[in-house]
Amino acid sequence: MIEVKRRKSESFESLMRRFRKQVQMSGKMLQAKKVQYHKSHKSKNVVRESTLLRLKRRALLEYKQKVGKIV
Repeated sequence: MIEVKRRKSESFESLMRRFRKQVQMSGKMLQAKKVQYHKSHKSKNVVRESTLLRLKRRALLEYKQKVGKIV
């Protein structure tokens, strides 16, 4: 965590300038931008279960259309 304390008779603008410079030098912003849109991969079991559920729903929908319950 970056911590910047205000110096005696320091303006807010110069304090913010020092803070931004320390944040940039630490590399925290680059790391945050890299991780921002990262998606974790789903496990094979989760993908398999979602596929089976989707196939069951599709089969049920097709059956109801054949029977005439859904127009």
